[in-house]
Amino acid sequence: DWEKHRTIPFLQVPIGTGNALAASSGILNPITALYTAIHGEVVPLDVASVLQPPLRRFSFLSTYIGLMSNLDVGTDNLRWMGDIRFTFGAVKDVLKGTRHTARVAYIPTGAQASGDRTEGGTLSEACAAGKGVQPPVCPWLDMLPAGDGKIPGHLPAPWVELDQDSFQLLAATNLPRIASSGGFLTPHQQHNSGSYTLIYNSECSFPRQLEILLGIDTGEHIHSSHIHTADIQALALEPIRTNSEVVVDGEVAAPQALFLEVHPHLCRALTHPT
Repeated sequence: DWEKHRTIPFLQVPIGTGNALAASSGILNPITALYTAIHGEVVPLDVASVLQPPLRRFSFLSTYIGLMSNLDVGTDNLRWMGDIRFTFGAVKDVLKGTRHTARVAYIPTGAQASGDRTEGGTLSEACAAGKGVQPPVCPWLDMLPAGDGKIPGHLPAPWVELDQDSFQLLAATNLPRIASSGGFLTPHQQHNSGSYTLIYNSECSFPRQLEILLGIDTGEHIHSSHIHTADIQALALEPIRTNSEVVVDGEVAAPQALFLEVHPHLCRALTHPT
């Protein structure tokens, strides 16, 4: 029963690399995970539908291409290094000076859904959910046609399309941290904000790129004039030219347009009582 089981809170025991949910919940090791299981605070957890017809995924962490992809799945063969593999992958990508081209559009937080649906088949109708699961509705994505693996040429209001199409960093995140060692990619983001944070950088010099990269460890990069963020309710991301994978919650997705819609407070998580 989906409605019953989605209220059972998640708790991540940090025994791998990354451990973003644990780190964002104040859980630093298996001991604090055990303490949280007994004494922790249950908080709402926003979850997003991620659609790539005919597939539907559910995401609680992040979606990205570019730098974040190359330092994550691009270093899977270096898991023996622990969290330092992320730093290695990031420095390698910055030294290459790689830029990634993509088309990006989003629904800003606070926009009001009109209830209008596209004529013909919608994106959510073209995507399957798990057996026995009644998927949550996606009013923003249902404004768009199922399409052919690309973002439609014309996007209805209140969709906002970025006028920038070249990126190094391009991510949409649901948690403040992406790793247990530093990794404060979007330090203001919370489990239950009701939105994801879209974060990307404008073109800048090599020293500024390094400054941004180093700043992610503490969250200081967020104050750079080359870093831009937006609180979003929905996202359309179409990779055009990139040497990176499309990644959803650490897993490789198809190299085609991806559509995301946030479902506020859909699930629950346990956080450390501090």
